[in-house]
Amino acid sequence: MAQQRTIEIRVGIFVLVCLVVVAGLIIRFGKYTRGLEKSYEITVVFPNVGGIVRDANVLYAGIPVGKVKDIRLQEAQKLQVHVVLQLFEGVVIRRDAQFVINQSGLLGDRYIDVIPGTVTAPAIKPGEEVEGATSVDLTEAIRHVVEVLKAARSEEHTSELQSHSDLVCRLLLEKK
Repeated sequence: MAQQRTIEIRVGIFVLVCLVVVAGLIIRFGKYTRGLEKSYEITVVFPNVGGIVRDANVLYAGIPVGKVKDIRLQEAQKLQVHVVLQLFEGVVIRRDAQFVINQSGLLGDRYIDVIPGTVTAPAIKPGEEVEGATSVDLTEAIRHVVEVLKAARSEEHTSELQSHSDLVCRLLLEKK
């Protein structure tokens, strides 16, 4: 009886250790490691966020420096989207930096790209609000190309129809 109890205790300790190891691996290799670090927030105001989502990456000069914490739609004089960025402590972004929403590849995830400005500009303080720049949206550009192609195609068909119409008129006149 005592031996069976000892085995049960050992199995319980083994299972507990395994659960702790699995939790540690999830935290280490998952998206949760940065949540344990100190951070600060700034708000970037965009006219259109083009599909950015919470937890999207924030890259500063190509280096991950934070995540999108929250996205709020506000309508004061005009419609604006307020994107709250959670940046890692120690990251200094200057006031003349540009905030642009980009996309990695043709079908990739969207992220906020912070394009550095000068090193002499004052730093953005935690809690401040800055303006974001509109980026070229790839899907919007493709839609415009398709519209132009459709318009060109319809003009092409119009000229074809006109030439066919002229041909039919000439044939009818010749038969008379």
